[in-house]
Amino acid sequence: MAAWLLILLCVGIAFVFILLVLFLLGMRYLNYRENIKMAEQGLISQPKPKRNRGFLIAGWIITGLGLVGTVILWLLGALALGEGRYYPLALGPWVLIGLVPMAIGLFLLLLYVILAPAKNKQPKEQTEPSVVEFPEEEIAEID
Repeated sequence: MAAWLLILLCVGIAFVFILLVLFLLGMRYLNYRENIKMAEQGLISQPKPKRNRGFLIAGWIITGLGLVGTVILWLLGALALGEGRYYPLALGPWVLIGLVPMAIGLFLLLLYVILAPAKNKQPKEQTEPSVVEFPEEEIAEID
């Protein structure tokens, strides 16, 4: 029975990732069709400054593969050894095969965030501070 549960879990995880990829491809296609329609009508917008998305794409792919690998190897280890028999929570050294790629993927995502171009915030022009002059009035003395 545990083998069927493991197979069902692996198929479920793969199904979620397939749905995610299909959703992202659908969004790209809709964006493409929108740009084509706008170009046909002469409503071409300014091109957005593009960031180098290589780190982002590679980071998500490697992180996802590492996460899936970690979960699958953890479950296989728990199935083979039994929980708590040799290693607590069945987290043995075989789980590192999935954790290392996941750490590399997270590092690539961090690089994408760190290497983002700074926003062009122009400092406001420095003007001389204005001097406020009050009208000269007689100051009433308080007795």
